[in-house]
Amino acid sequence: MAAGSKFPLLQLPHKALLRTLRIMDLYHILKFSLISERCKDLVISVQIKGASFDVFIGKTIKIYAGPVGISDFTFYSEPDIYWGMGAYGRKKKLTAPQSVLVKRSGKRRAKKWRKNVLTMKECELWIELDNTDDHHALISLDELLLINSKVITAENLRLTPKQLNKFIKLWQQGANPRMEVLSIYFQNDEEGDEEIFMKGIKHQVIPADQSRDFKSAGREDILAVEGGMDFHRIDGVKATIVKDSFYSQWFMYVWFDHCVMES
Repeated sequence: MAAGSKFPLLQLPHKALLRTLRIMDLYHILKFSLISERCKDLVISVQIKGASFDVFIGKTIKIYAGPVGISDFTFYSEPDIYWGMGAYGRKKKLTAPQSVLVKRSGKRRAKKWRKNVLTMKECELWIELDNTDDHHALISLDELLLINSKVITAENLRLTPKQLNKFIKLWQQGANPRMEVLSIYFQNDEEGDEEIFMKGIKHQVIPADQSRDFKSAGREDILAVEGGMDFHRIDGVKATIVKDSFYSQWFMYVWFDHCVMES
């Protein structure tokens, strides 16, 4: 399969750029904010909420950040703690990325980065936030269609069964062409009736005792796809939807040639 083209993030219209930033992983958002002042301002304008943000500085720089779950970023610290190269070959000092996480409250143990703080053997900075409830990004149908990934996983997706039906029909017409696996985890039994999200879509019901082997790009393990509903894209590529009502999960597997494993 040919390699996908690079995504021109900064060339998007402003509103589309902000929507894309909101659905990016926190790790990539923080990396994006360190590219330039413009990128940092864009991330600040997205109004990211977090449950915790911890920085540990020693022989390495470790950042633990929320909102949901914990993201762990580790940076190697050079002797003078420099980050990248600036204009005309000048080195740019590492600056604290804490300002890209907004709506923080509670006392901090360090109000700012002191001039000599990075000469210490070890330093810890804790920022405790009081918004400890789960925060789920509201991903719309348009935003889901923007994701140019081979594997897409969404938790508590705010889409109705009718919108999922529309997504499948748009995929049949060529949307999300690189996607191999779509995994959706619902809460509160919101996954809806398969008669709704498969309405108007010609499909074949596969017996539950029939298992097929599937392998997605970037994964070493082989998945056993049991049962489900088969349907096809306009170019003939087959996909299967499997619904697990017990765990409120909904999966879509796209059977590209490299994904088909001989049973």
